[in-house]
Amino acid sequence: MRISILLLAVLAFWFVVAPAQAQNIVLLNGVEVDGQTLLVKTRAGVAIRPFDVALDGLGPDATAAMRSLAQAGVLRLRPLYPEGFANPQLAAGLGMDRTFVVELAPGREVGPAMNGLAAMQGLFEVVEPNSIVRADQVRPDDLLFDAQWALRNTGQSGGTAGADIRAETAWGVTTGRATVRIAILDTGLDAPRSWPRPIHEEFAGGRIVAGRNFTTPDREDWVDRRGHGTHVAGIAAARGDNGLGIAGVCWTCGLIIGKVLDDESGSGTMAEVSAGLQWATDVNADVINMSLGTPSFSAVLLDSCRYAWGSGVLLVASSGNSGIRQEQYPAAYGEVIAVGSTRDDDNISVFSTRGAHLELSAPGEEILSTEPGCFGCPQSAYGIRSGTSMAAPHVAGVAALMLSTNPGLTNIQVRNILTLTAVDLGATGRDEAFGFGRIDAGRALLAVQQQTIWVNFTYSGPMDGSFLRPYNRLSVGVNAAPCGGTVRVIGSSSETGTFSRPASCSVNIESWGGSATIGR
Repeated sequence: MRISILLLAVLAFWFVVAPAQAQNIVLLNGVEVDGQTLLVKTRAGVAIRPFDVALDGLGPDATAAMRSLAQAGVLRLRPLYPEGFANPQLAAGLGMDRTFVVELAPGREVGPAMNGLAAMQGLFEVVEPNSIVRADQVRPDDLLFDAQWALRNTGQSGGTAGADIRAETAWGVTTGRATVRIAILDTGLDAPRSWPRPIHEEFAGGRIVAGRNFTTPDREDWVDRRGHGTHVAGIAAARGDNGLGIAGVCWTCGLIIGKVLDDESGSGTMAEVSAGLQWATDVNADVINMSLGTPSFSAVLLDSCRYAWGSGVLLVASSGNSGIRQEQYPAAYGEVIAVGSTRDDDNISVFSTRGAHLELSAPGEEILSTEPGCFGCPQSAYGIRSGTSMAAPHVAGVAALMLSTNPGLTNIQVRNILTLTAVDLGATGRDEAFGFGRIDAGRALLAVQQQTIWVNFTYSGPMDGSFLRPYNRLSVGVNAAPCGGTVRVIGSSSETGTFSRPASCSVNIESWGGSATIGR
């Protein structure tokens, strides 16, 4: 799947800096992959170390595994995570310390090479292509918006009043804390290295906690020359109430910028995204946003997601822009919140990817946010873009507000509150278009403030239970589950409701603060 990234900025020009190195992209079984590299995870106990045949050969201490790789056409072997781990025990349990990038010798084709390495009995636990990952953005129809309908929808753009995330209610609780960090893994951020002016005004004041480039050897060059990363970062965390262009969801949260998509095409590899995930986790990100994806499954990227989730990080990713039922990664991994895109009338965007893995939806169509400024211009720029790329950072920003209110929340608790407070849209309960529904920042922040169990239960009979939830105004538990399953209660118009269970079993009702069981 190839999604082009198009710049659609208001009062901005486009200035492209020549990329340092072009990717060698080829098709393997219909999927875009890097034509020079593979990702491998050796089996536990295999004696191997990094090597570079072209630079210094294998050396006299080469192991049998290293000689086998060289004979198979491997030019270089390097660790995917060369700087180690902040949580080495978790990393070792996932085998991340045994994960390498294999660079093939010139003339070697990636498909046959992958098959050859996989056939080496006893050497590898994982051999997979280094698939290409792309940003999830599509081009909007027009540039006529003059307000951020996603945060406060009055119908100003022709949509439905109230079809927004209720940001103002959330800001009545908090506008964020600098100690809460959102990592943006994307094309970088509008920064001073390449511009004769300061960093974009919406991110000024020391809000960038850390930055790193994973697409070239120059690790300090995390400048955004595509615009996608700057736009995503603005949605999540542009400074609010500063007299300038826009407000992000979390006004004062810290930002970690991982450049994992390149300057040339706005794409990256599984290796670059995996390394960015591990780095962002180790520099203490609380929330990681990934507005990118590929239909290609990767065990290596899954390991990085598990490392981040196991370290307590909340992971958010765009579901994709295919408009069909399709799993896209990293969104489809169980450790990641997959986010679809809604319009300003609370309908699903036509481009939003569907699927059973979809967990939440958020505004993603014709979203106004920050853009890189033009060369020599004294001021920053703003523009409109569409895609599930724009939906995901709304969720990341709300999660950061929740953690700003209660830093003691776990990633599991934050995830549960987001789903339980979502506005149910589409088919009743969780569905493949909206997930649990469109996020509601106001409900989520009020729920975080609640100190007692969130759902109170009484009984109206041996088969039935009624319940009351303070803020979400429930009528029924709608995500009906089979016997022994869990029912998540979703909001509607009345304060109380009745839930009926099958006669032969019990059903669990889940709340963010605990649970209670109705039945035998």
